[in-house]
Amino acid sequence: MDGVCNYLDLDDDGDGLSDLNETSVHLTDPLDSDSDDDGLDDYQEVVIYGPKGQLTTTPMMMGSAIIKR
Repeated sequence: MDGVCNYLDLDDDGDGLSDLNETSVHLTDPLDSDSDDDGLDDYQEVVIYGPKGQLTTTPMMMGSAIIKR
């Protein structure tokens, strides 16, 4: 991880997503571990909370329980 996006590094920003996935699948910045500056790294957003843009802090209904995301 040298901060230069190139084929020598698989994950330049160290967020757990490969540079290839960040540039071609998730459209996040491979040199910034928190591409949208919301306090969650790109890995957390994509793997835990879903694709970029679906993170929400408002309650959602799941069955009969309210779940805070």
